[in-house]
Amino acid sequence: MKRCVLCLMSVVLFLAVNGCRQNTDHKQNLRVLYVGIDPGKRLPPMNFAHGAGIAESRYEEDMRGRMPAFEKLLKSHFVKVGTVDARDYREEMTGDYDVIIFDAVPEAVVPGKKSTKTNSLNLDLLSESVRKKLENVVDTKELFSARYFSDQYRKPTLFVGDKAGILGAALGLKLNWFCRCLDAHGYDLCVDHPIFKEPLPVELKYERRIAPSSAVSGVEGVMVSGVMDMWRVQTEGYREGGRNRYRQGLVAFGDGFEENGDGERIAGGVSDKKRDAVSIGRHGNFFMWGFAADPGYMTEAAQRVFVNAICYISHYGGQVPVTRKYENGYVTRNKLRQQLALFDRDAFNRYVSSREAYNEKLMELKQEVENLNAAGKEVPGDLMSQAWPQRQEVRGYEEYLNYYLKKEGERVGCPGVEAYRRYLEENMDYFYGGTGDFSFTVDEDLKQLGIAVGDVRLLDKAIGLLGGAREERERGERLLNRYSVEHFSTAEEWSAWLNGARGRLIFTESCGYKFVDKERGMRLPGQKVESRGGVQQENPVVVTASRKGNEIRVQFAIKEGFHIYSGAGEEGAYVLTSVQFEYPEGVRADGKLETPEGKAYDADPKVRIYEGTVVFIQPIKIETDVDKMVCTVTYQACDETICMPPVTEKIEIINIK
Repeated sequence: MKRCVLCLMSVVLFLAVNGCRQNTDHKQNLRVLYVGIDPGKRLPPMNFAHGAGIAESRYEEDMRGRMPAFEKLLKSHFVKVGTVDARDYREEMTGDYDVIIFDAVPEAVVPGKKSTKTNSLNLDLLSESVRKKLENVVDTKELFSARYFSDQYRKPTLFVGDKAGILGAALGLKLNWFCRCLDAHGYDLCVDHPIFKEPLPVELKYERRIAPSSAVSGVEGVMVSGVMDMWRVQTEGYREGGRNRYRQGLVAFGDGFEENGDGERIAGGVSDKKRDAVSIGRHGNFFMWGFAADPGYMTEAAQRVFVNAICYISHYGGQVPVTRKYENGYVTRNKLRQQLALFDRDAFNRYVSSREAYNEKLMELKQEVENLNAAGKEVPGDLMSQAWPQRQEVRGYEEYLNYYLKKEGERVGCPGVEAYRRYLEENMDYFYGGTGDFSFTVDEDLKQLGIAVGDVRLLDKAIGLLGGAREERERGERLLNRYSVEHFSTAEEWSAWLNGARGRLIFTESCGYKFVDKERGMRLPGQKVESRGGVQQENPVVVTASRKGNEIRVQFAIKEGFHIYSGAGEEGAYVLTSVQFEYPEGVRADGKLETPEGKAYDADPKVRIYEGTVVFIQPIKIETDVDKMVCTVTYQACDETICMPPVTEKIEIINIK
């Protein structure tokens, strides 16, 4: 069982002295406000912001049951509990409470930036059914770039499920949107953490299960256990539900999460992402409970841990995050260290043992499924969700190195894996991953100076270079711009800042390879956080639509390395690609939409994906001249590293003569 890297002795002592105290009713002396959806009010439409991927047939029951279930649990453990519909929530309400829980998206304090693709159609001119459909479309860029908290917000806050990724985006939280694909089980628990111990005692019961394929894939998963102990958090997960699936939870990007003690990775969980993804964690005064279940679908132990988590985050009022991730795409040098470690023979032996244990357990599960089928008995959904993968190939040493490292070496011009090993060893101190596209470069400026990335001497040297000749001055400016969040005009100003901040500086790789003054945090001088957008990343998909004659063509141009998901099937946590047309009077479809077949997804053969350029074709009949038509497309882009939030765009169809 994994132990936390973060030492918790001081935290435990702090909680022992200042922890949640019980009153005479054995309730914790905390005031808690729950922000959700009031079941007595009109439900919001089912869309990306509401429902977290639950089956449409279960949406109303789920949404109407969540607030009562949370209210019941909270009132049994805390002295004061308030509930408010997210649409009625205002930040000034938090003054009477110690901890705020968000289980729904409130109104934005500062509106987000709209997608440039969203056109300005006059909805009043459309039919009622078409207008209602378009009104329910969520502009995900606007959703994620909006601000839901003021600059003055300091309250201890807990997010349920995907609300961490949505509400925390514009704050630059490490509790970010990595993938809404968290299932029912947690693993790699930091069992010494207070949330598993107090104030409520917790008995953690484990199930021996195979690791998700994603957890043992890629360089990050080569040496991890293929079979591990897992803790069931929810009584039902989305993977076992098929077309009638339950909600999907959220995992955050785990690389560098605990860097500088700025965040706590408390647990991982079964998802479609790498082993280090975060299902339960803290960043500053914000706590992420990534699992999506309301208390009615939580195990008893999970309910207790949830209550303990509320008590734990209550002690972080005012302790806002220091480092912030305002852009996706940063990777730490730990990934390259993991690649270098693969050359070790002991690492290879652990890889072999892990894969063999995985395959043995998988075959047991598959046999169990076969036995139930042969006996005419129903196969439990949870068993099916474990037994569907294929065996993991166990490679020999040379093949194993080539499989995991050859392409990595070729990207940087190394002719073979041994040459790549030397490249890693020679440049490990100088790799720079702050380009925001999950890639690394060698910082030749630092390499020539012989100063390692993260060494504060680079700031001293860079400031000294400002007084030199043009080439030296330009190098100094590059280094200061690359590794600092500050901006000054002269060497004297830079020196004054560095001398004053030297004892407070920390270096963050996960948030952009920057030196940060712990007292100032990652805010530019004189710039409010409100003026920043949310976490942004270039959209790797460009969608265009055109009509020529009696045919509409919708083209998806997908950046190399990324894919979107075929509209066929409903398996997995992915948002499937859809194309819908809104026809004006005098136009109608002339047959079904012609969709590309796609290819099987390596990580989940039940799912099909699109890569490169794909075209959807819709035959139409036109009875009158048409000036303007529109289609609505929905898709989700992923690569080997991250699944970006789904995008829904309204695309104007261009007439081609």
